[in-house]
Amino acid sequence: MPENLSNVLHSTEPTLLTTGWGRTEGPLWHAGGYVTFVDLAGSRLLRWDPHGQVTVVREQTGEGNGCTLDRQGRLIMCEGADHRRMTRMDATGTVTTIAERWHGKRFNKPNDVVCRSDGSIFFTDPALRLPPAQREVGFSGVFRIDSQGQVHLATDACEYPNGLAFSPDESILYVAISRLDERCFQEEARGEVCTHRRIRAFDVAPDGSLRNNRVFCEMASAAPGVPDGLKVDTAGRVWCVGSGGIWVIAPSGDVIGIVPMPEVVRNLAFGGPDCRTLSLTPGGALTTLEVTTPGMGACRSDWRGRAGRAPLVRARAPPYVHPRTGCRCPACRRCAPGPGAPLAPRAQAPPVLAQPDPPVGGRRAAAEAAGADPAPRTRHGAPRPAIDARGETSVRPQRRARHQAPRPPLFYGWWMV
Repeated sequence: MPENLSNVLHSTEPTLLTTGWGRTEGPLWHAGGYVTFVDLAGSRLLRWDPHGQVTVVREQTGEGNGCTLDRQGRLIMCEGADHRRMTRMDATGTVTTIAERWHGKRFNKPNDVVCRSDGSIFFTDPALRLPPAQREVGFSGVFRIDSQGQVHLATDACEYPNGLAFSPDESILYVAISRLDERCFQEEARGEVCTHRRIRAFDVAPDGSLRNNRVFCEMASAAPGVPDGLKVDTAGRVWCVGSGGIWVIAPSGDVIGIVPMPEVVRNLAFGGPDCRTLSLTPGGALTTLEVTTPGMGACRSDWRGRAGRAPLVRARAPPYVHPRTGCRCPACRRCAPGPGAPLAPRAQAPPVLAQPDPPVGGRRAAAEAAGADPAPRTRHGAPRPAIDARGETSVRPQRRARHQAPRPPLFYGWWMV
């Protein structure tokens, strides 16, 4: 059955949360129920809470743009203007620069960012908005920050990379291409169709490198707006801000439909307790749109059980081998510590003195067969009372070990004198 917008949307009318700000960007839903977004013109990070109040979280963000969360829940932001860097802000508000240069050269103007489940961070860095005299890298690219903080060039085969997002299994990276060069600005001013608006797709290797660059969807249009913010839902559909509204695209690249918006939307993000709420940043406002399928939100209670996100397809772990014995049984895997772990105390066998005698024949077996209750006897230990030659009750062991001296006689005869 062909999909249409009625299958993926509860309503096409966005709900206004707050307005009156500058150019809003970078919406991001948090597990606490609030949404952060940036004011590009005012260079500040704002927070909208469920009570409708908006507070300033951070000033002087350097025209902060796209935002996401890393594995530890810290806010990652793309900063432009004169900052031209990637930053991380923790729960205390401390801001740390995580990337500022590639091979000693400053970035252009980092635009949007997404975090991978292995901890690496991918961000776009278009050059067209920066004066040519200030461009040090010399091209527009997509960069990757690995888990050790090293910066790598993922690809330079994007004309003007903007928003980006992973497929549900993180095997594909989608990158929105806003334009080609300065001529696209002139076409937009004249109201002509720009044929350079599209989404590119790259296959993602396990080490994070990109390959198989291809056009995923053509978004040529003369309507206001360009491919900008981009997100993916758990069904693999791509939701991309574009000309005339929000484009909803099937995993095959076919356009399901365009959700018309009263204003040009710059970015969007999935959120809400069930990840079925799209936060939008049109003009100087923050709005929401309800959808039917959970999206791939940046917020998660823990990275492995991510709220509203599909489980990742991971490589199967190699079979377990015990580090000392080489055993592969599940029991050893459950109870044995791994290499370098402190050894757990081994279970002690019960003392020998508490072990019962094995069944034997003789008077004891006969008594038991007759239903009598013979005196309990334990091996090598439980001493039993005996009467010595003096008629007194004494205690002596029933058996003696080989290394012990023989027992003295119970009485002395005349032949022993």
